[in-house]
Amino acid sequence: MKKYRVALIPLLIVVALHSSVLAAEYIVLGDCRPGQGNEEFQLTEKIIHDAIDYVLSNTAPPADLQGIILTGDYVSSGKDAADWQNFRSSFISAFAYPVYPCLGNHDIETLNLFYSSWNYYETFMVPRWYSVDLGPLHLIVLDSNIATFNVFLPQLYLLDSMQYNWLKQDLISNAGKFNVAMWHEPAYSSHPDAGKGHGSNLPMRRQYVTLLDKYNADLVLCGHNHWYERTVPIRRGTRDIAGITYVTTGGGGAPLYPAAEEQKDKLRDWRGNLLSAVNVSSYHFCVLSVSDTGILFRAIRYDTHELLDSFEISK
Repeated sequence: MKKYRVALIPLLIVVALHSSVLAAEYIVLGDCRPGQGNEEFQLTEKIIHDAIDYVLSNTAPPADLQGIILTGDYVSSGKDAADWQNFRSSFISAFAYPVYPCLGNHDIETLNLFYSSWNYYETFMVPRWYSVDLGPLHLIVLDSNIATFNVFLPQLYLLDSMQYNWLKQDLISNAGKFNVAMWHEPAYSSHPDAGKGHGSNLPMRRQYVTLLDKYNADLVLCGHNHWYERTVPIRRGTRDIAGITYVTTGGGGAPLYPAAEEQKDKLRDWRGNLLSAVNVSSYHFCVLSVSDTGILFRAIRYDTHELLDSFEISK
């Protein structure tokens, strides 16, 4: 049985999941929150239905769809219970499968220190950070809000230390696996001059990416920017064929951001080398195919099913 691996946080429960498989497909999706054109989650509902139908129609057998991986920002405000109810109603087809979420910045309830009473926890019933084995893939889920906002709440410094130490031990314990990490705010991101898009989260890069580099993680999944972006493999801030590929998938229904079309806006290292491989402004979902020999990752445009991007990672 698969089990979440979690830090010792009061009131958080270790949850057993579905049985191991040798090959499986997972939908990856993020940033479903309301906005213009998605006021009542009507676009989010269409995208998740389309994603599930796509996988079931292109997978043999259909049971190979093993779960939904979510990169954060499901509602406009974490405190808004009605917003969460609307999200759950629009996402009801996804909850027929195991769901593996991470916390977005819109999902948190900052001044409520009792995480177990958050609407996010009530919706997903997962720890604030955790890991789970999905066949040969080891998925590590972190809360990027802790590192981002710990300057405002002293209590977050303690949580940040706990999460960091837990991640280190989890990576040591799972060396040699396909290690895929996920959190909401991307450590590596382009940033268009128009002001749309959030750029790179430097606290996550300084603290957590350093550990992932050291222990040879394979892939990082994020949301936050409402587009699709993939980097070249990166290690220690620059191109490295043995480095980590970073994917931002935030096309789940929230209003889109313009992609970084100008060369000066695209993600680069300190030497000016281009690190952004693909950057597309489009509603989309991703399909992560896992086998014993590798990972196949595809980004699919919503509705038209145009292939936006595809890459493989092998051990």
